Amino acid sequence: MKFKLNEKSKGIPPVNRKPSMTVMNVLNKRLQFLNEKKMAQFKITHEMSSGTNRINT
Repeated sequence: MKFKLNEKSKGIPPVNRKPSMTVMNVLNKRLQFLNEKKMAQFKITHEMSSGTNRINT
């Protein structure tokens, strides 16, 4: 019983590893994209506000 369980779990990781890696890659790329988008938005808002709200910053 234990041996069968080990055999089964032994076969799972290679199958499971690749999807999780691709999911992590997708998540990382999405996170990077969102961060870049946020930074661009922040730059725009900062440049816009730096002219008008110079006292606040």
